[in-house]
Amino acid sequence: NTDIAIQPKVYLQGAWNGATMDATLGTTALLPLATPYSDGKKALATTLHNGEIVDWVWVEIRDKADNTNVLAAQSGLLKSDGTIVDADGCAPLHFALSPDDYYIVVKHRNHLGVMTKNALRLE
Repeated sequence: NTDIAIQPKVYLQGAWNGATMDATLGTTALLPLATPYSDGKKALATTLHNGEIVDWVWVEIRDKADNTNVLAAQSGLLKSDGTIVDADGCAPLHFALSPDDYYIVVKHRNHLGVMTKNALRLE
């Protein structure tokens, strides 16, 4: 198997409203349809404006032996419940990697990036 699928979960402090994250940028059509990151993904307007999308994020998969070594990366959409999904608004992110232990990093243009404390098993 050379494909792993993940749906990491993170919360952005700036968007947190006490119960979920505020999706106003999406519902007011202020989110760009194209990701601001380098992979060129695009989402449909109906996906971004459905009241669930907070913003675009960048997700990296890093080597278990050297957490500075980025093995794969792509942008995803952050939902108000903290789940990160693909540009369609519901599918997990897929990476062309074999099942193994990896560090997961999530970055956002206005927040500090975060990385898992330990390498996690991804299958």
